[in-house]
Amino acid sequence: MSLRFRYALLLAALVAGVAVVHGALFLVKFRQAWGELGEIHARLWEARLLEGAAGAAEGVSRQLAESLLDPLYFYDLATVEEILEIALAHPDLEAVAVYDVRGRPLATRGATAPELSPGTRAALARGAVEVRRGDGAVEVFTPLRLAGQPLGTLWLRHGLRRVVADIQATGAVLAREQARLAAELVGGLALITVVLVAVGILLSLRLASFIERPVAELRRFAAELGRGGAPPPLDTRRRDEFGEVARALEAMAAALEERGRELRALAFQDALTGIPNRAFFRRAVEQAIKRARRRGEALALLFVDLDDFKAINDLHGHETGDQVLVEVARRLRESLREVDLVGRGVELGRLAGDEFTVLLEGLRDARAALAVAERILERLGEPFAVGDRRLNLKASVGVALYPQHGADADSLLRSADAAMYRVKAGGKGGAALFDEHLGRALERDLALARELGGAWRRGEFELWFQPQVELASGRTVAVEALLRWRHPRLGLLSPEHFLAALERDPDVLATFAWAVGEAAARLAALGAAEIRLALNLSARELAQPERLLPVLAAAAERLGGPHRIALECAEAAALTVPDASLALARLERAGYGVWLDDFGAGAAALGPLLHWPLTGVKLSRVVVGRLPEPSAHALLEAAAVAAGARGLALAAVGVEGEEQERTLRALGCDLAQGHRYGPPCPAEALPALLGATPPPPAV
Repeated sequence: MSLRFRYALLLAALVAGVAVVHGALFLVKFRQAWGELGEIHARLWEARLLEGAAGAAEGVSRQLAESLLDPLYFYDLATVEEILEIALAHPDLEAVAVYDVRGRPLATRGATAPELSPGTRAALARGAVEVRRGDGAVEVFTPLRLAGQPLGTLWLRHGLRRVVADIQATGAVLAREQARLAAELVGGLALITVVLVAVGILLSLRLASFIERPVAELRRFAAELGRGGAPPPLDTRRRDEFGEVARALEAMAAALEERGRELRALAFQDALTGIPNRAFFRRAVEQAIKRARRRGEALALLFVDLDDFKAINDLHGHETGDQVLVEVARRLRESLREVDLVGRGVELGRLAGDEFTVLLEGLRDARAALAVAERILERLGEPFAVGDRRLNLKASVGVALYPQHGADADSLLRSADAAMYRVKAGGKGGAALFDEHLGRALERDLALARELGGAWRRGEFELWFQPQVELASGRTVAVEALLRWRHPRLGLLSPEHFLAALERDPDVLATFAWAVGEAAARLAALGAAEIRLALNLSARELAQPERLLPVLAAAAERLGGPHRIALECAEAAALTVPDASLALARLERAGYGVWLDDFGAGAAALGPLLHWPLTGVKLSRVVVGRLPEPSAHALLEAAAVAAGARGLALAAVGVEGEEQERTLRALGCDLAQGHRYGPPCPAEALPALLGATPPPPAV
């Protein structure tokens, strides 16, 4: 059978099938729509007839009630029964009854009078007519009143036989009309199908000869494209539809190739810096570990974190920060370009934000990895020229080795990260190798993190308090609430042992809510209306003001107002929160005191101090403890000048002796906190703490 004849039969069958299917679907839809229309019409007609029947029943009830008023008033029961007998002659009235004022039947015709329900009695007492629609009848209860005096109740049951007959007649008419229209549609659809089949055969014979060759070309092109190979060229010079399809397929093949390259880049390349992203780097580490295991070699993973990079974004904008990140990636590539100096292979990646990673293969020992880290630190320590600015930046680098510090990609990353954080804790701007001490600390931190979950629900958290003293008068004006963990195995733990794990715990906000409520309750119970409550905010809490404000509102209500609460957020934590200034502004507008805590321990950036919505600044114990060193004195003096320019209060933490107090008073410091005025104490000792005599002021 020729292709042309096959196309003719196929197209004819297709046209016939489409016509039949469309006709059948149309007929089914028509029947369905007509049936729904009939049901709607029947329901509307039924509702209208029932409504009319109910109205007629009410009308009959009103007329009958008027005729019964006089006989009932004179208690003429014979006339009442006569009237009921006459009323029962109505063709639709099936039963009628009259009740006295107590609801007892006086006269009944047609059926036993129903007992009046409490609801019906209440409605009749208000003078309302109650209409009930039941199966086959409408019942009407009408109060009988003369000049406002209740005489009884009239009940009648109005039958719906004629209404039901009208509804059934209407349904029969609709069914006959549906059948007639369906028959006409079937005939019309059959004729249309025959015509379409004939036209299809004629057209298919004409078109078949033009289809065979280009279809075969398109089939070969598509098959090769689907296999991912190079498809054969198509005749794109044709001016018909096949030419358009050929040109479209050629364009699609080119677009798919380009899109494939883009997707591969997006999947494994960082969009900002152009270096491999987390997914690609992790895969590279896994492959490198397999090679190192097979060859019996070592490899190193370097975790590079930019120190205080958040300050650059906050002070100079995210666009400047992005330019710095691009320049950091360029310098890292340059530092690692001579691979032969460090091993057989090197890979660079950006994990997220300001975190970069370096993979070194074929190492001889740890010194080679530390040498690469030092070279990276040297390059990153050079000033960054961004526009007309020259920015100085430091980095902390942690180094982990395979197989000593981890047998897989995740454990190596954790070890390098832990080593990097040891550099951060030691003052930043350096490199450190992971060791057994860090390993034990990491295991201990992971164990504590697991045990931390639900600690506040188990009652293991405690609140301790430390006074804040006004230097001018020596009075205690506030107490800071401090969290302690009564660990069942390790005893009482201070925050530095578990705060980092708590920040990552899903229950951190629930723990904060408990601590705020408990601290407010303790202070409110003392009735010390002049003492403020100082609360520490973490980065996660500051980043969610919509969840933070309801917790604070409950505490403020207990203490007598938001002015009794001072919220302290560490400078380093606030700098990690996007839009920290907006969150602090919401808290300040709500009436809370907003303090920048631990100032000077990190970047000591004056930008937030000058521009953020603050009530005061709290100097870090690290800086206060270095007094009277000139560098510490200069930093405190700069903070005091900036705070004074904005009218901010100035507080100091970690004050231990008279000399420190004298220096702080000379700088204009308002508040002080430290062991000189009282160490942290448990909540039970809070009354004694507030009643203690402060030390004499240093002069």
